[in-house]
Amino acid sequence: MSNCGICKAVISRHKVDKIECVVCNYLFHWNCVNITAVEFELIKNKWFCKNCVAERRTSRRLSDSEPNMMKPAEKSPPSQTDVITLLTELSKKVSNISESQNRLEKDINVSINNCHEKVEEVKKLVQVQNDIINKQQDIIQQLTTENKKLNKEMNEVKEDLDAALQESRSNVVEIHGLPINKGETLMSVISKLAAVLHFTLTSDMIDKCFQLKKSLTHDWGTVIIKFLRKEDKDNFIKSKKVKRDLNTGHLGHQQSTPIYINESLTPVRKKVYANARKFKKDEHWDYCWVKSGKIYLRKTSESKIFSLTKQSHLDSIMKPITQTQ
Repeated sequence: MSNCGICKAVISRHKVDKIECVVCNYLFHWNCVNITAVEFELIKNKWFCKNCVAERRTSRRLSDSEPNMMKPAEKSPPSQTDVITLLTELSKKVSNISESQNRLEKDINVSINNCHEKVEEVKKLVQVQNDIINKQQDIIQQLTTENKKLNKEMNEVKEDLDAALQESRSNVVEIHGLPINKGETLMSVISKLAAVLHFTLTSDMIDKCFQLKKSLTHDWGTVIIKFLRKEDKDNFIKSKKVKRDLNTGHLGHQQSTPIYINESLTPVRKKVYANARKFKKDEHWDYCWVKSGKIYLRKTSESKIFSLTKQSHLDSIMKPITQTQ
């Protein structure tokens, strides 16, 4: 292992691109002394480094008898045999490079063809998937349409059922806050209440009456009265309007708590009624009432009366107001 005479970098024994001076035996990189591979083949074993050439020139000035041995490679042209040998080697290298290039092109073409085949396979798979997706979308669209239709039919059935349930309650009155003490019968308390309201109540007017269980928010359970005739039910409710401040004090109780007499509404219409009352309060409307199982809203005594039996009726009133706010 030695060092380059120019750059001083280490030159290993196995390094190819190096040249040795025939005088000082120093090694040099080809790049450091500007020698190509072709030149190396022509001047190897007879090359002088720059320093040795300078020394030779100095010695020649001192003695003309000393033979001129400086850079014989520049003085002696390569022989025909050397050129033919070099060209033969170069031809082999070019041939090898050409064969390698042909093999590489062939491999690339094969790879490209394989890629095209894979792309075609992927395209077919994508098309199959697209067909499946389109079919699924058609099925979804069909199911969506059927679902809308079923929802519409179900809502219609619900509305019909709610209307039928409300019709079955057309002769029913609900009384909230009516106290019944021990020793009193439900019918006797109802009769006492009717007397307070100045309503003539006879036993042949009532089909049935009963009291529901107490709730957490009321001290007494709701009383249900079903009249045989709708006319008697309507007159009973009208009598309550005459005495708007009806309370337990009117029945002889020391503590006065309100008593409410209302038409019996289905759970659906009770919810609509509660929302309508909230709307009336929030929007400062003047009237909200129930008659014959329907809820009514009126902003003022001069404005239009709205009839409600379901939430969508109330929503249609609320929507324009919400949009203008």
